[in-house]
Amino acid sequence: MLSSGELQTRTDDRLAVRFDPTVDEPTVAVVSAVATLTNTAPDRLELLHESIDTGALDQLAKPTRSGHRRQCRIALEFAGCEVLNEIDDTVVVHVERSRSD
Repeated sequence: MLSSGELQTRTDDRLAVRFDPTVDEPTVAVVSAVATLTNTAPDRLELLHESIDTGALDQLAKPTRSGHRRQCRIALEFAGCEVLNEIDDTVVVHVERSRSD
């Protein structure tokens, strides 16, 4: 289910994927990574914009007006998973199934 991402690590409960932000926007990367970990078709997942401002997330991966890339980390919960986006020259999406109490 991964789009163009490069799988970094994978276990039953965790996944890390590196994406090129010139190919996939962070929102696409998040949905693709969560769909892969949960073995769920992307169109069967809840809507990502219900968990985060998707426009703002994608904007963070774009170069600034001066052409520099931002460096940041964004954490969110989505579709029963904890997601950490690390954004710099690439986008690394870390996904871990949320632990139930």
